[in-house]
Amino acid sequence: MIKGTEKLRKCAIILVFVLLLSFTQATFCVGDINEAKDNLGNIQDQLKKIENEIKQKQSIKSYYESLAKNMKNSISSQEIQLATYNEYIVEVTGKIDSLTETIEQAEEDYAEKIKVLKDRVVNAYINSNLSMLDVLMQSSSLKEYYDYIELNKLIAKHDNLLIEEMKVMMKDISAKRETMEMLKASYITLSEQAQIVLSNMQSMQSEALETINITGSTIEVLKAKEDALAAEEAEMLNLILKLQREIDYIGGQMTWPLPSWKHLPTGGGLFGWRLHPIFFEWRMHYGVDLGGIKGNNIVAANEGVISIASWGEGYGYYVVVDHGGGVSTLYAHCSKLLVSAGQSVKKGQVIALVGSTGWSTGPHLHFEVIIGGKRVDPLLYIDPSR
Repeated sequence: MIKGTEKLRKCAIILVFVLLLSFTQATFCVGDINEAKDNLGNIQDQLKKIENEIKQKQSIKSYYESLAKNMKNSISSQEIQLATYNEYIVEVTGKIDSLTETIEQAEEDYAEKIKVLKDRVVNAYINSNLSMLDVLMQSSSLKEYYDYIELNKLIAKHDNLLIEEMKVMMKDISAKRETMEMLKASYITLSEQAQIVLSNMQSMQSEALETINITGSTIEVLKAKEDALAAEEAEMLNLILKLQREIDYIGGQMTWPLPSWKHLPTGGGLFGWRLHPIFFEWRMHYGVDLGGIKGNNIVAANEGVISIASWGEGYGYYVVVDHGGGVSTLYAHCSKLLVSAGQSVKKGQVIALVGSTGWSTGPHLHFEVIIGGKRVDPLLYIDPSR
């Protein structure tokens, strides 16, 4: 009796030791997963921060690229404007020079006419001792005398008119030259202002190009950090999935993944061989198609970790949830994904929205159950009543 009791006691001790060992291993594994998830969360936070910083820098770079492009066009226009002003200055300067020559020639003509007039006055003065009576006496007739008098009057009048005309002409030419001088001064001012504007534009363009180069270098550095963090993220995600597979299946009955559609699939929507609705050939259908309206909520069939939240050519936007123990569920053709890889989800948590992305003929949820890497009939695990 004592020996039997001792034997039972030893068995109990061994059983407790085994249970404690199993509990310790499970706790250690769960602890590793939680630590890995925390690390993954930190990495993803850093990634989001860097992604936002890259977007901000790219926005700045795009702004300055647009500014540099506009400055290039504006500089070209300003250079044309400046060249036009300088051409006007050359043209007006030529006109001023021509008017100056005209004035100088007119002044010479005026001086010559004045000289002739003075000579005539001097001669008249020298011959002033010839009286009108002498002129009359020397004239062959009274008519000749009057003709002589009228001729002298006409000559004097003509000289006076000529001098006045030359004065008016010189005044007019001087006024034109003054106008041209003012016009030249205006063009010189415009040219100087255009040169200042051009210099400012060129400075702005240089600053924009420098900012583009600096920002571009910063973006490259940030992208390198992003790539490094993405590699860490992938490594951490693989670790989580590895640890998740080492844990037993989470257990419990799976819930229906489309709460708004509680109808069993029929025909080609069932698991098994079917005529493909797009390629019109017989292919294996590895899931079930649950009808729905675009935007309806898709929920996780059970608790687990998101192993994939991405795009696939056939699946479109799709999600895979790892439930541990080699059990996973897949949700395809989504219009929008609401989770990311490595994220833990609860049973019934909304993870995506119904859509028609990928190889799809209309809004619906393609749902798969994968056990040990093999896809099985989902209707063996889900029921619309649950």
